[in-house]
Amino acid sequence: ANQAATAQAKYKQALADMTPAARGTFNAFLSLRKAFTAWSRSLQPAIMPIFTRALNGMKNSLPGLTPLVLGAARGIKTLQDRVSA
Repeated sequence: ANQAATAQAKYKQALADMTPAARGTFNAFLSLRKAFTAWSRSLQPAIMPIFTRALNGMKNSLPGLTPLVLGAARGIKTLQDRVSA
């Protein structure tokens, strides 16, 4: 609890040390951050299922990529063997 109080005191002092112009910019940033968070959360029901579906699709496609990955590995090994021979 003491660390939290110390951190809070340092934060308050940093705010007090700001010039009025810097404080105005800081407040504008905080306002933007709050608005962005609310906006982002409001869009999540429409957006997140799309990304979830895409991630699940990528996961499900991994087994189909196995032959390509193994073929590429064999090709690279052959190239390395020839270069280092």
